[in-house]
Amino acid sequence: MHASEEHHRFDKLIRKYYCDQQMIRELLKILIRDLPKSLHELEDGLMETNVLKVRKAAHSLANISGTVLEAEILELARKVEYACASQNLKDVESYLPPLRQRVSELCVDADKYLHVS
Repeated sequence: MHASEEHHRFDKLIRKYYCDQQMIRELLKILIRDLPKSLHELEDGLMETNVLKVRKAAHSLANISGTVLEAEILELARKVEYACASQNLKDVESYLPPLRQRVSELCVDADKYLHVS
């Protein structure tokens, strides 16, 4: 993603918060801090075959990504939650690679946004 595309990634967020840069910066800082933690918790829960831990982490990922209007991560996190509801950790494993990729990209873009804005 190029520098100009990084800013476009957050256009909906900027509109949602009426261009309140301080609010956007705080949300992105929280995202950078909490999204990787939740993903790590999900991975730990999966390794432990702890469905409750995985579901809780997926719910946190969904909340954070929903707040910052990141539909792809939100959709994947919800799929993980649904898989957990049916005790299907095999499906959760299949969602992990794209989830890792999207979380990584989002955190990198958010960090770049914070350093440019």
